[in-house]
Amino acid sequence: MYVRSEYLHCVYRPDELADLAARVSAVVKKIKVDALVVTGVSGMAMGFPVSMLTHVPLINVRKGCSAHCRYTVEGAVQFMGALKVAILDDFICTGETLTRMVTALEDDGCFTDVNFTHVICYNQKAGKDSEYLARKQETARSAHERLAHVELICVN
Repeated sequence: MYVRSEYLHCVYRPDELADLAARVSAVVKKIKVDALVVTGVSGMAMGFPVSMLTHVPLINVRKGCSAHCRYTVEGAVQFMGALKVAILDDFICTGETLTRMVTALEDDGCFTDVNFTHVICYNQKAGKDSEYLARKQETARSAHERLAHVELICVN
């Protein structure tokens, strides 16, 4: 089967998606978070199966409001007390997506006590050496003050 995609072939191939979602789910179960935060098509493509497999609620940060949704943040938004969350994203480049996600949760008003504990990347293929990963972790931590202590986990 030919899949036309710039970089995220795995979400269009059911066997690959199932395998990767299972590996990401194992990580999510190990770190014990209250919710997963995703954005974009690839985030939702991975977020739905991981949420289903782990029973961890999903929060979606939309890239912008549209005619069919008035919310920037949707999904599991009724939590009491402190919330321990992991951001699930395809890869880290500049950190702008992470900044947008954290800011959206802060601005929404439903999340007053959020502790961002992990950023889980599921398509961070380039450069698996420790120096490269350290640079990506620093990018994640510098994207927003609320991410200063997150742990980066890459699942490939």
